[in-house]
Amino acid sequence: RESGAIFQELRRLDLSGQGLGNEAALALAELLPKCPALQSMDVSRNHISEKAAQRLVQAVELHPTIEEVKIDANPIPSWLRIRLQSALRKRKTIRTPTPNNS
Repeated sequence: RESGAIFQELRRLDLSGQGLGNEAALALAELLPKCPALQSMDVSRNHISEKAAQRLVQAVELHPTIEEVKIDANPIPSWLRIRLQSALRKRKTIRTPTPNNS
């Protein structure tokens, strides 16, 4: 139960340059829903390829609070990078505070 509490409060996750492969990326995609406060994730400079990156992008798209994801220097196609950036850009647009109308 203690590890669950850690995930609940996790805001930033830096796994850059850790040699992560597809198995680790798929596990991370499964872990993201258990990290409701996560805002920033760095998985750059690893060995994550298309299939696992696609699952990560899907998990990010469904996550309520992630605003920044670094995934550069992984062997993934540009369309996935574009999809990720588009999802993050939409989220920032939605979360931009609007002036109080009262």
